[in-house]
Amino acid sequence: MLARTTAALICLLTLGAASAEAHFVWIDLAPAAGGQPQARLYFGEQPEPGEPHLVGKIAHTKAWSRTAQGESVELKVGTPESESGVLPLVGTATAPASLEAICDYGVYQRGPAGLLLQYYAKRLSGDWAQSGKLARAERLPLDIVPAVADGKLNLEVLYQGKASAASEVIVINPAGKESELKTDAEGKVAVKVSESGRYAVRAAHLETDKSGTRGDKKYAQTWHYCTLLVDVAGDPASADSASATDMLKRARDARAIWNDFPGYTADLTVTNGAESITGQAKIDANGIVELKLPESKLADWVEEQLNSLVQHRMPDGEVNEGTVTFAEEAAAHPLGRKLDLGDPTLQSAYRIKDDVIMEVNRTAGPAMRFTISVLEVEWNAEHKYLPRAFTMNFFNSKSGALAVSNGYLNEWSRVGSFDLPKTIVEVSAHPGGTSTRKIAFTNCQLLSGK
Repeated sequence: MLARTTAALICLLTLGAASAEAHFVWIDLAPAAGGQPQARLYFGEQPEPGEPHLVGKIAHTKAWSRTAQGESVELKVGTPESESGVLPLVGTATAPASLEAICDYGVYQRGPAGLLLQYYAKRLSGDWAQSGKLARAERLPLDIVPAVADGKLNLEVLYQGKASAASEVIVINPAGKESELKTDAEGKVAVKVSESGRYAVRAAHLETDKSGTRGDKKYAQTWHYCTLLVDVAGDPASADSASATDMLKRARDARAIWNDFPGYTADLTVTNGAESITGQAKIDANGIVELKLPESKLADWVEEQLNSLVQHRMPDGEVNEGTVTFAEEAAAHPLGRKLDLGDPTLQSAYRIKDDVIMEVNRTAGPAMRFTISVLEVEWNAEHKYLPRAFTMNFFNSKSGALAVSNGYLNEWSRVGSFDLPKTIVEVSAHPGGTSTRKIAFTNCQLLSGK
């Protein structure tokens, strides 16, 4: 995206213009009083309420609603909602419709150079795909034109009605996963649609040779950004074009792993209700855990957690597998499609969604089995995922009765090129009550060598 920017502009972004460049104008519909959807503007990186003190910078935005017959109705910008980062729009927007907006942001100047920022936004509502001319917004200088076919969301980026080639396009699916794409010579890109919901798209068109002056502010380039929000009915089968083995490999490759790990040390503070102990931990380059903690059941639990951590982060921590097959037909399960790993000993089965392992089912001895259900992941600098929130439930293999239910919340910190634990919190429910335990890691230091 920035390949053609001058050295001065690269410096500009590094020093602070990212706060403007990372904000975009979005137009959306949200439930309001009386149950009628209300159009509103957001100013942020995501299509959601942004920072309240910044939303006023786009209060001069021009917005309208356009019907399938081409009739347009002005949407006036209302009074900003207190401390919400939302600008309500006053007017009618009967579905199906295209809600559109233009914001001449002006010159963003920081340092020796400036940028002229132009924002455009579109929200398609109702059965837009069947409404002929709704998808194309001719009043928007930069437009993203969607179409759905063969399980794909096809996008065409047009600037002044012509193809915008080599433009960066970001697509965020209903699960929050981002895809970074670049348009071809015809200004087109496409993404698979494996689930139903709202897709958020933004595209950039940079005029690196268009400079000028606005008032007393000079700008070296003109940058155009367009956003699109559109509801798409997913086709679960489109996610299954690859084999079960390929799906498992992609999900494993997408995890954050400690490759070439030198080992590390950390100070520990461990709490269990009112009980608290401190000590040190060392995990060497081979994943061997050494603890300096007073002997206790709490220390045993810490060792268990760190050994589990090593198993999931080290490259050789994978369980064995046989012939990997789909355990069920394609269906819109919230945690993804189920795979049987073909492992007769542990009887492992996973659910995978958007290349993330969302569920693990496995035996834990002759009388017990467990299920890990991932509720939230976070993505590191290399766009590899780490578990943030998940549950681990143990069941009696014969009766199916729930024995123990554990919930976990993990925080991670970046040390060098490795993602190391910052905190591990466990809330355990068992017959007789609940308990909460926490490990806090401080003074994390990588070892100098293997």
